[in-house]
Amino acid sequence: MAFSNNEKTQIIASLVNEKMDYVKASKSYLKQSDFEGKKFGKSYKIYIPDPGKVVDGIVADPDSVDEIETTVTLENKNNSCELTVWNTLGDIDKFIDEIAKPRAIALARGIQKSIVDANVYKSVQAVVSSSANFATLSDASTALEELAVAGDIVSFQHPTVLGKISASGLANFIPENSLKEIYTKNYLGEYAGASQVGLPAMPTLTTGTLSNITITLTADSSGDGCAEVTSVSGAEAGVPYVLSGVKIVDASGVETDQDYVVIADANGNIPSLRITKTGKGFGNPNAWVSSIPSTVTGTPLLDNSTTYYVGQVRAKDALAFDSYKFEDLPGSENEAVAAGEGALTVKMSQYGDGEHLTKLVRLDAPYAAGLPDARNSVTVYIKKA
Repeated sequence: MAFSNNEKTQIIASLVNEKMDYVKASKSYLKQSDFEGKKFGKSYKIYIPDPGKVVDGIVADPDSVDEIETTVTLENKNNSCELTVWNTLGDIDKFIDEIAKPRAIALARGIQKSIVDANVYKSVQAVVSSSANFATLSDASTALEELAVAGDIVSFQHPTVLGKISASGLANFIPENSLKEIYTKNYLGEYAGASQVGLPAMPTLTTGTLSNITITLTADSSGDGCAEVTSVSGAEAGVPYVLSGVKIVDASGVETDQDYVVIADANGNIPSLRITKTGKGFGNPNAWVSSIPSTVTGTPLLDNSTTYYVGQVRAKDALAFDSYKFEDLPGSENEAVAAGEGALTVKMSQYGDGEHLTKLVRLDAPYAAGLPDARNSVTVYIKKA
């Protein structure tokens, strides 16, 4: 029995979303109307709110509101096939096996891998372990608790890592049926206040010869803080460096005793580092020092020439994820389907190529993803045996 293009697109959209556990733990930051006028490659802003400064006594000390901008870029991945193949497979089982599953899996893996690679290192805390063990998972969750990170916590680790840990004590993981339905077979259970999910898309990292880095600070004329730092020199991509004398200010503006860590990407970019002198609350800070230095030293936390499994423990809504829609082109047949609220939209388009006398079906999955506040994430490094 033949079925419609809308039904075929719904099947693919459902399969794509089913295979992206990393995105299931996310938050939508924008409405579809906010994407109007924006196209692939463009960007939009997410703002980190300013908690202000808490002052002792009855006298107020009002300051300006410093909302920190984070840019998220509109991305897209697509897959396609010849129209004759798409239409010939009218039997639903054959369509699922020969078209829907392989293309949905390819789209899902490509999208999820890109999002993971772009966001797994966006943390200001890191946990490093010489082996896969329960203490590592606990340490990562505790690091978030120290910053009073609210909401549901999700831990994404290599399946190999969770397999080794569970082998020594599977009973320590407490299953939650509602989460098992969301993450399916990749969900191991609850441990240390986090949902433990095995994710094959998590990367490994092999270090080179590591050395300290130096970050030059530009002090504000008031002496209360420093100019924002968004890049560093000399850092090896993906490696965590702990900053001497620099501690984290949590999202509520509270100065903590947690060490501040920077992790750079391949271009030397780091999540926004905003340093204040203790007690001053300068510039919506996420870090504090006892006195403003001219430079700070970053010491690598990993060993030389060593391979690590990389994982991430983060607040569920730390990841911003939104799907948007492309405009229909003239002369095309289109179907756009999202497999539920907040899910990735898959758009099916049929085109004719008059120059080559061919017809094709194109499947597009446009999205935007980012991690606005790195305080809501801990990157985990487990030495690979």
